[in-house]
Amino acid sequence: MSVKIRENINAIIKGIQDNKILEIFEKYYADDVVMYEKGDSTNRVGKDQNRKAEESFVNNATIHEAKLLKVLVDGNNTAYEILFIYICN
Repeated sequence: MSVKIRENINAIIKGIQDNKILEIFEKYYADDVVMYEKGDSTNRVGKDQNRKAEESFVNNATIHEAKLLKVLVDGNNTAYEILFIYICN
């Protein structure tokens, strides 16, 4: 099973780097996803809450670079860290 999980996380990262953030979000993220943004003191929990944040980001930013910093695959759990270089519209 970890081969499929690794394939999925690689597809997610590539999709983000190809600026297909919302498509990737809808396809791969679970209904109970937890997301953390550096500088924000709270985690966002659930797909609905996170979708709103992702849509806001996509609609208000022009991404110049999405650089992968870290990937973690541990059983059925994954995490990644990406550095975005972007300009707010």
